Amino acid sequence: MKRVLGSLYAQVLIAIAIGIVASIVVIRDVSRGIAGIVKPMQDFAGGDLSAEVPHRGDKTEIGEMADALQ
Repeated sequence: MKRVLGSLYAQVLIAIAIGIVASIVVIRDVSRGIAGIVKPMQDFAGGDLSAEVPHRGDKTEIGEMADALQ
């Protein structure tokens, strides 16, 4: 019985670790995408309409935001 519980605890800990790593990867990806379009947005707000917007054409939410800017 102890062996089964030990194995179950190990599996739960592995699943939690995988979830944490996946969350970090997703958060980093989204925050990098947003950070990439902040400067062009500031340029637009300052009147510089020639700023190049990265991520245009991407099939993601960040790409949609970038397309809306250009």
